Amino acid sequence: MPKPLHLIFFFLILGVIYAEFLPTLRPTHNSTAYSKDEPLTQNELILSWLKHNSESVTTAVVAGDQDFIGDIIIPTNLGSLARDTAGSLSYNYIAPNTTVNSGTGYASPSAVPTQDQPFVGSVIPPAGTPLFEAYAKGGYAWYDENDNVIVMMPDGTLRSFLKSDGSETNWQQDRLTYEPINSPNALENYLNNYHGKVVAETQTWAFVKFPSGGFLKIAKSTGGPFLSQQ
Repeated sequence: MPKPLHLIFFFLILGVIYAEFLPTLRPTHNSTAYSKDEPLTQNELILSWLKHNSESVTTAVVAGDQDFIGDIIIPTNLGSLARDTAGSLSYNYIAPNTTVNSGTGYASPSAVPTQDQPFVGSVIPPAGTPLFEAYAKGGYAWYDENDNVIVMMPDGTLRSFLKSDGSETNWQQDRLTYEPINSPNALENYLNNYHGKVVAETQTWAFVKFPSGGFLKIAKSTGGPFLSQQ
């Protein structure tokens, strides 16, 4: 049987051994924890900043949406809203001037009094007809005979119409498209020897009617107006 003194020394030795080796037997999973004073890495700083800003933006959007929805007031009567909106609009519309056609002095059809219409006859052609439009565009009667009229347009072209109904025709268009006769002293020759008569003219040629009823374009020897010299 061991002596009490031996047992006391045995337990003291066991106590010393336990005290030396017990810390090494504890789990080591907490030994890698970062100190509070240890600086964060760059990646950890970026992740922390993104997380902070994301939470701030989310909070601001939610709060803003709640305030916006709370401020909306939907009118109960949409008809009154439409009337108020229409009443606040201003219009700057100016009706086009249809009373007088520029460059002609021709009034619109509605401006001709009813009691005057039997007298205007061929002076004012039927409204909306080609002859009416030709006058409205600046044309003027260059030569007329019976129901026919040749209109000189602003660009110098000559067009033929019926005065009665305002329709466009081909009257004398074949003669008007020819080049003027330009033989020596042609105009004086046909007027004096063939009894032609100048019925219309331009700066460079005369429209001559003969006793047969036919017409010719004859070049002028001078550029002045011939009819005013008769």
